Amino acid sequence: MKKISTHLIKEINLSNVRRVMKDIEVGTKPQIAELTQLSVVTINSLIKELVEQGEIAEDKMIPSNGGRPALTYRYNYNFSMALVIYMNVKQGKDTTSASVINLREDILEKKSIICRSLNVKAFTK
Repeated sequence: MKKISTHLIKEINLSNVRRVMKDIEVGTKPQIAELTQLSVVTINSLIKELVEQGEIAEDKMIPSNGGRPALTYRYNYNFSMALVIYMNVKQGKDTTSASVINLREDILEKKSIICRSLNVKAFTK
């Protein structure tokens, strides 16, 4: 049996944390640990890395049940965006539409232009 590299395990764990944070949007380290089934120690190092990259941000302190207040973390859905470009015919005219969406699939910007001719110059405009 091949040994799994620690780098691969870390990437899998980061993916799990990202998935959970996208689903819950805001959570504490213990909540994230429970939902990912990872230890709080592992979550500490992964959250630190994601905060440094800007993918997750420290949010606010919330009261706890008898212990210290807990810091919450918020997922940054604008960390990565996609440009979606599609072409179609509207009212008999070639139209190019472009949308910018974030990781929550919110449309951040949308534009459509009528193209007289389809070439690289018209497309990049």
